[in-house]
Formats: sequence, C-alpha cells, structure tokens
Amino acid sequence: MLDIHTHILPNMDDGSKSVKQSKAMLLRESKQGVDLVVLTPHFYAHRDSPARFLKRRKQAVAELKQHITGRSKIPTVITGAEVAYFRGMSRVEDIERLRIRNTDAMLVEMPFCRWDRNMIDDLFFLKESRGVRPILAHIERYIYYQPLGTVRMLCEAGIWIQASASFFTSWKTAWLAMRMLKKRKIHFIGSDCHNTTDRPPNMGEAISRIEKRLGEDAVRYLKCMERRLLGGGVR
Repeated sequence: MLDIHTHILPNMDDGSKSVKQSKAMLLRESKQGVDLVVLTPHFYAHRDSPARFLKRRKQAVAELKQHITGRSKIPTVITGAEVAYFRGMSRVEDIERLRIRNTDAMLVEMPFCRWDRNMIDDLFFLKESRGVRPILAHIERYIYYQPLGTVRMLCEAGIWIQASASFFTSWKTAWLAMRMLKKRKIHFIGSDCHNTTDRPPNMGEAISRIEKRLGEDAVRYLKCMERRLLGGGVR
C-alpha cells in the first residue's frame, strides 16, 4: 500500500519535528500495511525557490535515511513535495523537479476558494506542455467551493485526485468519499500525517472501511493507480 501524502520528513514544515518522531510515524505506517511512503513537505513559492527547497529536502532525507537504513519494518520512502498553487506556476523554471521521484506526477495544493479559469489553465499547461501531471491534494477541503462537474472535468483531462484517509473515516464525509471513489473521481489516498498525536498515519483504517463498504474491487483499483503512478517501479 502507498501513502502518497505525508509530512514525515523532519524539520521541513509543520510536520515531524525530529528524526525520532519521523521513525515513529514510519513504524505506524508499516503496522497499517503501508510499504511505500512519499515524503511531501510543503513548498511555498513565496518562501523558497525550487533549488533552495530541494537542497533543504536533500539534507533532511539524508538525515532520516541515516537512521532508518536497514530497518526491516520501515517502509521505503521516496521524495516529492506538496506544492502550493501560485499564479503562473506552470511556467516556472525547474517546477518539474518537484515531481514525485521517477514519476511524471506532482502533488498540488489548490487554493481554498472557487478556482478561476487561469488556475485551471495552469493545471492543463503543466500536464500538456511541461510533462507534469498534477495530483490535486486533499480534494475534500475545497470541493464544496467548486461548481458541479469540476472534478469530473479535471479527471477527464487527465488530472489525478488525492483524498485524505480521514475523508473516508469521518461519519460526516464517508458517504461522499465512498461515492467519489466508486465513480473513480478519487485516484489516490494519503494520510496527510503530521505527527503521532492529532494527525497520525491512518491509512489502515481508511482502506479497511473502503474494502468493507465497496469491496475488493475498490482496493484493487487503488493499487492499479499506484502501479500507473510508479510505472516501471521506483529506482
């Protein structure tokens, strides 16, 4: 199982504050059946350039791997970023370097408002002209701002959608999460974990509920999407 959205990398953002906490989070992932974790610290263009962000990320990854290498119960980790949308992002030099490693996909956090045509066009330009396939992070946070049909239109254009595990575990939203997944308007699930207390890894519970509610076909679909994302495998 893949967790595509995490803030496990230590001292990068509002997620893990230490290697010790990161290791504890990874162990929880493993106990829930997660064997591959994408490290997606926040990237904000008004704070960082891609080059500076990547330098900080490289240092944090090296520190983490120094303490987890060879541990059999620790999932494999690969690098990515949660890129906060900004105007004209599709034309920024080196934006493709923020993709999930060895894939064409990049996790994008959209604004918490109704998206205008320029925002949508940025997503299309990323995919069609820059070779970067957007995966929209935690869709449940801003779906209610959008006109009906927006998610369907994006899916039909090849934009992928990520939902949080909590979308499936909350009694308030599980009905909508299940309906969207059944209609294939969700392609990936991520924990969006930040710590081991109030925002811990929770993929296991979400997958369990999906299987109980929608059956094994839904779980197989999610695994199929994981294979599509990774293509020939992580190197």
